[in-house]
Amino acid sequence: MHEQLGTLGVGLLGIVVGGYLVFSAITSVRGGISHANFIGGEYKRSVNAPMFWFVVVFDFAFGGFMLVAGLGLLLGLFHA
Repeated sequence: MHEQLGTLGVGLLGIVVGGYLVFSAITSVRGGISHANFIGGEYKRSVNAPMFWFVVVFDFAFGGFMLVAGLGLLLGLFHA
């Protein structure tokens, strides 16, 4: 992917994916329904609280990692 998109493209892709996942986690907490992006399903906080919080924490943690990685690539802190 790095050969096709270059450092700029991979960094921007990381920022976009990370932003989406963090936004998804925030809206899940506010709305009480978590849309599991990778396993296909919905988890309500009132019905299945452990799975709801697992999906929210995963989305927030992985999204934060992707944001940091994308910014690091754009700023030249590390190379892909």
